[in-house]
Amino acid sequence: MSIVVFVIDEDEVPDIENVMMGIRAKDETFRYKIAKSNYEKGKYVLIVYCRDRDDAYRKGAWIRDKVFDNSKLYWVK
Repeated sequence: MSIVVFVIDEDEVPDIENVMMGIRAKDETFRYKIAKSNYEKGKYVLIVYCRDRDDAYRKGAWIRDKVFDNSKLYWVK
C-alpha cells in the first residue's frame, strides 16, 4: 500500500473535505484522511490511500491538477 500526502491550510479543509466526499460517493474504493500536521502549526495533511506507487502517482497528479489547480506539491510514500 502507498499513500499520497498533500499539505493544506486550515481554511481549505472544508472545501477539500467536500471534494473528497464527492469522489468517495462515486468510487467506494477511494480512501482518504484529513488530519492536523505534526510538523507545521496551522496546517493539515490530506492523505489518500492507494494500492501501489503507480496508483499513488496517478491519483496524486489527478488531485493536484483537478482539485488544487497545480498549486500544491505532493509526496508519495
